[in-house]
Amino acid sequence: MAKPHIVIVDPAVKRAEIETFNRLVHHSALPLTYHLPALFGWDSLVTQEHAASIKGIMILGSGSSVWDKFDWQEALIHWLKPLMLRGVPTLGLCFGHQLIAHIFGGEIGPAFPDQHKAIGLRAVTLNTSRLWGTARQGSLVVSHREAIVRMPPSFRNVGSSPAVKAEAIEHDSLPIWGFQPHPEAGTTFLADQAISLTTQDLRFGHALVDDFLRIAAS
Repeated sequence: MAKPHIVIVDPAVKRAEIETFNRLVHHSALPLTYHLPALFGWDSLVTQEHAASIKGIMILGSGSSVWDKFDWQEALIHWLKPLMLRGVPTLGLCFGHQLIAHIFGGEIGPAFPDQHKAIGLRAVTLNTSRLWGTARQGSLVVSHREAIVRMPPSFRNVGSSPAVKAEAIEHDSLPIWGFQPHPEAGTTFLADQAISLTTQDLRFGHALVDDFLRIAAS
């Protein structure tokens, strides 16, 4: 039987987030597996993963939209939803955040009336959550055009900013969370997005992702 582990799903359509995965490996108490469904298909998940040994799932960002309804997206939903309902801790980041909301009946749409792409660093206020504990404020990397425009039932909004109402969401009872920003972002992500920041600017986000790794491993 497979060892307990955390699944990292990278829905990248152009470039894999290898740097992000490597950082997660160094901060996780459990082994991680890495899957690139949009670039390399689903064989690594459906043939190698054992549902009973999955202790956590993290879904990263993507250049695609939940409305694209690509075959790999439909397969991801089919694989992911039963695991979330079973209570497997799950964290969605940007695309992953929107996908979770979409699965549970929320609505995704343009984040801004002119449909521009928000990119850079954004100050976010986080309310009390089972993931990170007490309320706090900090800045997170953003790169997106779409956002949650109608919250899914059974979720509460636990993070907001003047720009985006649903910056962070949490299921009422299941261990499921999502962030519209990219708290996982590393220096390669910044370079790809032409965002000029320092590693100090990434620490607040990295701490949030590490909180999830600890919960999944507990």
